Amino acid sequence: MPKSPVFSATLWFALASLWGNTAADVYKWVDDRGQIVYSQSPPPPPKRAVRIQTVPGPDPEEIARAQNALQQSIEKSQEREEERRQARAQREQQREIQKLRAKNCEIARQNLNIIQNLGRRRILSPDGTSVFLSEEERAARIEKARKNIEEYCD
Repeated sequence: MPKSPVFSATLWFALASLWGNTAADVYKWVDDRGQIVYSQSPPPPPKRAVRIQTVPGPDPEEIARAQNALQQSIEKSQEREEERRQARAQREQQREIQKLRAKNCEIARQNLNIIQNLGRRRILSPDGTSVFLSEEERAARIEKARKNIEEYCD
C-alpha cells in the first residue's frame, strides 16, 4: 500500500477522531524573522523545533457530572442549613415556652399563697371594685390555683 501524504493525513484524522480528547503535540521554534512560533505541525527542515506535550481538556461529560455533583452538594448543604435553622428556632421557641411556664408557675404559687392566707378579705375585681370572697368563691380560687400549679410547675 502506498504511503501518500493524503493517506497519512486521512489516517491521522481518523485516529484523532477515535481518540477524542487526547493530547495534541505543539511545536515551538524561531522563524527567519526571530519570532517565536507555536504550531501543531513541526517546521519545515532544516529548522528544529521543541515538541511541547499538551494536556487534554476535560471531557464534557465529566464536567457535566462534576457540575451535577457540585449542585447536589450545594443543595444538600442548603437543606442541612435550613434544618439547623429550624432546629435553632424550635429550641428558642421551647426556651420561651419554658420561661412562660416558669413565670406562670410563680404566679400560680403566689396566687395560692395569697388566697390561702387571705381569709375572707376584700379583693379587687377585674372591673376595679372591691368585693369580699365567699367561702365557696375562696375554695374555687384555691382549687383553680392548685390546678394552675399542676399545669405550669414541674
